[in-house]
Amino acid sequence: MEVSACIDIEDALRQSEEKLRQAQMIAKIGSWHLDVKRGRLAWSDETYRIFGLSRDTPVTYELFLDLIHPEDRAAVDHAWQEALKGAPYDITHRIVDAGKIKRVHEKAELAFAAEGRFS
Repeated sequence: MEVSACIDIEDALRQSEEKLRQAQMIAKIGSWHLDVKRGRLAWSDETYRIFGLSRDTPVTYELFLDLIHPEDRAAVDHAWQEALKGAPYDITHRIVDAGKIKRVHEKAELAFAAEGRFS
């Protein structure tokens, strides 16, 4: 592949990422990806904003649970544990951001390996 073609592809990717970031900001919808092997969550800029965290904060499942309203934590954790077994993950709950309570709706589609394990 020629150098100019690589630059064009990289530029198109940057533009696509920027359009996604802007769309999420306008719609107030965040996205995330879980790295199962490392136990780390990768959040979009909008998800960081929704949860009131700075972009450089490393996010783990434990930190995510800490951000959930104490009365909702058990239900969210239970819904996630069930999703790991194949149940749908579609839940509305409260989070606490700088003392302010917010309602969020989360929906996830989990990918499972051929042997049925979450991947």
